[in-house]
Amino acid sequence: MSRPDDFSFPSGHTAASFASVTALWLAGKKQWALAALPLGVLIAFSRIYLFVHYPTDIIGGVLVGVGCGWIGAKLVEMFWQKNFVKSDL
Repeated sequence: MSRPDDFSFPSGHTAASFASVTALWLAGKKQWALAALPLGVLIAFSRIYLFVHYPTDIIGGVLVGVGCGWIGAKLVEMFWQKNFVKSDL
């Protein structure tokens, strides 16, 4: 496997791992989120260590991941409220 020639912003691996941690935290699974957080940090660090991302790519990945995790949690919350709360109609 050859080393990549280009870099991308943001880091997709970092974004996915931090989206997962955020979604777990907001879903009330705080112990799972705290267990997954070190793995997310290691994934982010590995991207720099392997020279496939710049530090700014990692910071961007964290921000995008947290944002996507938050948006996903809010969308699920809205779906559950809309479809499973009985109306007075």
